[in-house]
Amino acid sequence: MFGWINDCTEKLVLTKFGKEVWHEIKQRAGCEVKDGGFVRHQKYPVSSTVELVQAASEVLKLPVDTILEVFGQFFMEFTRKEGYENLLSCQGSTLYSWLTNLNALHDHLASALRGGMVPPVFWCEELEGGDSAS
Repeated sequence: MFGWINDCTEKLVLTKFGKEVWHEIKQRAGCEVKDGGFVRHQKYPVSSTVELVQAASEVLKLPVDTILEVFGQFFMEFTRKEGYENLLSCQGSTLYSWLTNLNALHDHLASALRGGMVPPVFWCEELEGGDSAS
């Protein structure tokens, strides 16, 4: 897992819950990375990210699914604020077109980042009535 995810997780917790909560989550997760120390393009074990999410679930007393959903919402704003707004807006003007282009974005990132990024794969299907879903 690239450090982007852990860095965003840290910023999410600091923004919404504060430093003390972040330190408690890190302690429960056994995370020894100093505050602000995640390197975005460095690979970290997937287990370290899973441990942070599980610890956040325990500390915040929220289900893991809720933690992941909040993370997804925060990640979009996080990437926009970090200077990737144009890249994200070029993906499409509707949710359907944006989601259908998400694999191309991940492929681009995988080729640009060294270290063997293995991107997730997404797909969209047309629903009856012309609506789209992912």
